[in-house]
Amino acid sequence: MKAKDKQMITVCRKCRHPLLWTFLFDGAEYYCLNCGGKTGMMGGGDDVEATVKLKAQQRVYKGIFGSIRGYALGSGRFQRITCKRCKDRNEYHGLHTTEFEREKDKVASLFLDRLKGKK
Repeated sequence: MKAKDKQMITVCRKCRHPLLWTFLFDGAEYYCLNCGGKTGMMGGGDDVEATVKLKAQQRVYKGIFGSIRGYALGSGRFQRITCKRCKDRNEYHGLHTTEFEREKDKVASLFLDRLKGKK
């Protein structure tokens, strides 16, 4: 296999776990489910050769994050697909969230904090 044919994975510079492409936080398109690190798309992580271990970690992290993604509001995230106000007014969803959405976000944030070892 030639070097250019190798599959690559972007990993966190702090803990070397795979980064997830989330767009959950302003200015930080990548998120590390392991340590909670947030980084931008322009050189925020390191591209490394995809090992079996990294591929497995990435798949598990994507599954975990995917199950809570719809509950986390993030910072300034648009809800263009599901929210008529965001779509029609081009406005940040955070400006008009419901109490139920804020409660779901608290649960998701607490879960993410516990994953990275915070109490």
